[in-house]
Amino acid sequence: MPGPPPVTLSLNGSSTQLVPGRQVEEVDPGRDDGSKVELLKGAANGDKEKEYWRVTNEEGVQYYFGMDRLPGWASGKAETNSAWSVPVYGNHPNEPCHQASYANSVCDQVYRWNLDYVVDLRGNAMTYWYGKERNHYGSNVTREGKSTNRAYDRGGWLSGSRTACAATTCSRPPRPRWSSTSTSAA
Repeated sequence: MPGPPPVTLSLNGSSTQLVPGRQVEEVDPGRDDGSKVELLKGAANGDKEKEYWRVTNEEGVQYYFGMDRLPGWASGKAETNSAWSVPVYGNHPNEPCHQASYANSVCDQVYRWNLDYVVDLRGNAMTYWYGKERNHYGSNVTREGKSTNRAYDRGGWLSGSRTACAATTCSRPPRPRWSSTSTSAA
């Protein structure tokens, strides 16, 4: 069975491939700049394994990718939409989505973790918010032509950012900078 899929980190104008570290949760940047890269679990971001990333640079600034629910999030509050997922089939026994039947061996896994939260040593924070392009395809097609509708995140865009907020108050999205309605003076 092949190893983990290649993951590329793009941050602050440079990109590097991440190399599996000594422990499962540890990952080292291919170009070592002193940053600590961690694959964490516990995000409610649509991923079966609830994975998200934290990168801590040498100055102690922490960058979070794919959290979706920021610190201070509560039911009814907005999510950043920073984790984009697709349905994945697990056809081997040790794969996360694997079930007894192939038709049931499907789950959503994140393929792109976008930057959604940055916090410095003083507790100053920034947040990034995204819009998603959703699409659908048919899976488990039968001889009769019936299929199961599967939604996935085709892509998306940065819809806004919020800067200069305290780490504990960044859980609301930025205000729109423009309005689709206009008024005219007579």
